[in-house]
Amino acid sequence: MQNDFEASHPGSVEILAVNEFGFESGLDEMSALGDLPLLQDIPDEDAWQGWAANWRDVYILDADNVCFAVYNVTQNKLGETKNYEELKGLFEAAINGEPGNRPCP
Repeated sequence: MQNDFEASHPGSVEILAVNEFGFESGLDEMSALGDLPLLQDIPDEDAWQGWAANWRDVYILDADNVCFAVYNVTQNKLGETKNYEELKGLFEAAINGEPGNRPCP
């Protein structure tokens, strides 16, 4: 999806992964699965807890870094075209400045 946005909206979307604090032992395996930048949550930040994140949640932030939408890719497998297009549409809505339409913490 990152490549799709680089082609259609260069520089507008940056997708990255955040690993939950306490699960650092899987970082090597996780980083080997793809090419997304991978950040490690730390106790002082505790982003997972602060955002009430669930495993495989995608948080979409708007241009002001405010949560626009949350989309879980475990419940909505991206191998299904409908789900891929729905997530892509949420990114595009955020790019276009439309109001958020998914609950955010």
